[in-house]
Amino acid sequence: MSIPLAADAPESMSFEDAVRSLSADREKMNAPAESARPAADSAVPATADEEELAVEADGAAPPEEDPGAEEEPEAIEPEEEALPPIEAPRSWTKEEKEAFKSWPREAQESIARVASTREAQFRRSQNEVATKEKALADRLQAAEQAKQQYEASVQDHLQALEREQRREFPDIKTWDDVKAMQATDPLRYQAWDLHQKELALVSKQAAEVKERQEKEFADKWTEHVQKENELAAKDIPDLLDKDKGPALVKRAAERLVEIGFKPDELQQLSEGRASISIYDHRLQRLIHSDLKLSDIEKAKAAVVRKPVPQVQRPGTARTSAPAVTQQIQALERQLATATGSKAIQISAQIHQLERKAASRR
Repeated sequence: MSIPLAADAPESMSFEDAVRSLSADREKMNAPAESARPAADSAVPATADEEELAVEADGAAPPEEDPGAEEEPEAIEPEEEALPPIEAPRSWTKEEKEAFKSWPREAQESIARVASTREAQFRRSQNEVATKEKALADRLQAAEQAKQQYEASVQDHLQALEREQRREFPDIKTWDDVKAMQATDPLRYQAWDLHQKELALVSKQAAEVKERQEKEFADKWTEHVQKENELAAKDIPDLLDKDKGPALVKRAAERLVEIGFKPDELQQLSEGRASISIYDHRLQRLIHSDLKLSDIEKAKAAVVRKPVPQVQRPGTARTSAPAVTQQIQALERQLATATGSKAIQISAQIHQLERKAASRR
């Protein structure tokens, strides 16, 4: 690309002189348009002209800035959505939960995170304990079943050996029979001797089983008696008294003998080695006596009724009604201090007089 020079330009000049010449020619051409600009703008440093001419020489124009262009406003971020509330730990009190609502969210999140971790650890520990307890219960149950099977097998084995003894050696009853068998039939004697050794071993095992069972039963019975005595003492405080308690137990035993129980029966019942039916006639007598005593106590506790004047019908009034009422009142006063069969008799008389008075109305 050739750049035309002024007509009065010298034949040879340097690059700097050529740039100055071109600048001067351009200023002359643009002088009318730039007359309105301040004089200070007319002076352009040489270095700036050189850069401008270099850009034009390359054929690319620098981008012009639009002074009127406004900067784009910064994008306004939308407001954050409201976060859900954080619940206080469930183990806290109502006052603590109310205070928790006013705390900063960062503190709430931290506390909730710690509480959640602890709760998860607690649940995990509970599950582990429950699993271990179940495994232990299963092992105990399996051990109990194995013990019961062993005890039953020992007893069955002992009974089988005893039956075999009676079947195979019915004639061997004394020591002389044993010596005779050894002399006359050595092979049978060897079988008998082996059988006796096995019988002795199994008998020992059966004795150990029986001893263990008796101890377990005694422990359970002692626990049962203690529990029932504690329940009875709630209704019978005298049982806890060191003097009244033994005397009350003695009276109860004497009363049981009076209604038909034998001393050895009472001993077995007290040790848990005997049972009694609910239909036993002696037990029925005890229940009947308790019912009568209950009726007496209710009669004593009843409030003495205040006599109400009877409504008289037209005509002649009956003179027997006031007399019956007086009798009932007198019997009620006697009933307040009566005991035993006397109280029952008075109660029956009162009931009979009340029915008589009602029938005359």
